[in-house]
Amino acid sequence: MKKAIKSLSVLLAAALLSFMVSACTMEWRPIGTSDYSDSSEMPAESATSNSSFPGSASSISSGMNAMDSPLLSDNPVSSSEGQVNASNLSIDPSQEPPLYRWYPEDVNTPDFLNQEQKDIYCRAARLASALFLDSSSIDRFPLLPEQEVLQPTDPIQIEGSNFVYRYSIGRYREADDFFAVINSIFTSEGFDKINSPNGADERFSSKDGLLIYLDGSRGSNQSRTQEPDRFELISSDEESVMFMVIANYENQDGSLSEQKFPIHMVFIDNGWRLSEYNITY
Repeated sequence: MKKAIKSLSVLLAAALLSFMVSACTMEWRPIGTSDYSDSSEMPAESATSNSSFPGSASSISSGMNAMDSPLLSDNPVSSSEGQVNASNLSIDPSQEPPLYRWYPEDVNTPDFLNQEQKDIYCRAARLASALFLDSSSIDRFPLLPEQEVLQPTDPIQIEGSNFVYRYSIGRYREADDFFAVINSIFTSEGFDKINSPNGADERFSSKDGLLIYLDGSRGSNQSRTQEPDRFELISSDEESVMFMVIANYENQDGSLSEQKFPIHMVFIDNGWRLSEYNITY
């Protein structure tokens, strides 16, 4: 009996040590992934397919062709300014998406931006996972107090598209809410570049007033090193700010290479918006 208890103690100690090592070596996750202090805040997640986003590098390399006509049927909500009925909103778009308790320390922002510009940049970064990597992650923001938990619905097929879509069941299940948030961060042209790259099928649209998203995803760039993004200012005045976001990537031979991605902010009647936005991962 004593020998069994001693063996059990050794196993428990080893398991505890393994957990501590894992906790200390966890890699930082990109902005936009979920992190809930209480798992009850997270709505049920919809199943995701293995299909890549149309128009993305991964979908092109796998031979998947985007449709020539990207617009969906059923009168999709426009992302242009003024197309959303503000009286129907459940949220304050200027305060979305929720930035969580660690904001702003977890978002690396350029020193040359003013506070309003930094806020826009951080809010875009919070949505980046859903916009660029996995559309279903739009449902991983906590629900609003009045929202009930919904179960995922069956995939739907949209006329004119070869791809499968799903109804959103999360915080932005109402299409007006989602596009109001988008309009408070991006210009219509800026969002179109992300939502329908190279004329591909739209990743987010609406059907019967509800938000639908393309059931697809792409992996993040695993060659990106863990150094924070760097920034290079190109131009700045009262109406426009252009800069590059820069990251390092490890090549197959172990050497490092640098890549730059353009960011462009413009000042419109309602404040600063992103007319071009890219991520480095």
